[in-house]
Amino acid sequence: MAVPSDVTLVNLNQPYVFKGWFPGSYGIVDQFIRKVPFLQLQQPTTQVNWNLLNTSNTVVPYSTSPTLPTTPLDFAQSNVTLSRFGDSVLVDNYSEAASGNVNDLLQIQIQAKRVAIIQQLGAQIVDGDPELSTMSGLSDLVTSNQQFSVSGTGGLPSLHDLLHLLHLLRASDGSVGGGADCLVMDERVLRYIILWMSLYYRSVDYIFDQDLGVAVPCFNGVPMYIGQVPAYGSPLSYDIWALKLTGPTGIRVLHATGTSDQFGIDVIPVPMQYGQAQIGAFVGGLYGLMVPEAHSIARIQGVTDSALTGVGIVTLPS
Repeated sequence: MAVPSDVTLVNLNQPYVFKGWFPGSYGIVDQFIRKVPFLQLQQPTTQVNWNLLNTSNTVVPYSTSPTLPTTPLDFAQSNVTLSRFGDSVLVDNYSEAASGNVNDLLQIQIQAKRVAIIQQLGAQIVDGDPELSTMSGLSDLVTSNQQFSVSGTGGLPSLHDLLHLLHLLRASDGSVGGGADCLVMDERVLRYIILWMSLYYRSVDYIFDQDLGVAVPCFNGVPMYIGQVPAYGSPLSYDIWALKLTGPTGIRVLHATGTSDQFGIDVIPVPMQYGQAQIGAFVGGLYGLMVPEAHSIARIQGVTDSALTGVGIVTLPS
């Protein structure tokens, strides 16, 4: 593990510099990471199991007779394995002491690592890669019956597509069922939907989101959030997700570290070892995405990048 360069140490320790740090590039807009529930596990574990009813749960009318009807119920187990996210930060203890540590070298780096973990976690929730031993995401867990390709002209979503997507999400919600709590998509796809809603309906409904502190657009009463939904394939295409976030069948991010209000991130001090002049911390967490049942998620595939560009929805410069 390496300590920051001498130039970085000088920059961070100058006494009359604006405190803290700034990324210096376009920020990642991820509203979804602040909406998906985080659930702290009460005991350390790397795997969580739950039971799913795998037979028809029926109750039928019956006539008076000596024998009461009995329908056996069978259950199968599902599980999620938790994955590790994190990195270490180190500073030279003597440099820190000699400079007076004007801007708190270690804390600045810890905060930067926290931001990196939250950004990476937001991307993994949507598009994990279990083959690389990382967390399984929505794209890994969605079933074939819960997804379809766009039917709109030229790879653009239609009104029918969005209504069909909402129809597909039929989570049991533990009793009589529940629909989608939100739609999640790339920022460019959201701009397109707002555009055609404005053109065809002359208005777009918004609700004020207390968690985000901003007004968010809605489709058919369902809020639409920006998430880290990647473009993939050929032609380059995006997905649109419908998700259940609340109730017993809502998706959630399980974490065995940290607290939910801090995205499950732990900061563990690394004490200075004998013969070394470095102090630091490990910043990270242990996470898994729980999708309680197949009908808790659904997606549209095939919103093409070129079609978005063709209607004036351009990408931001890098």
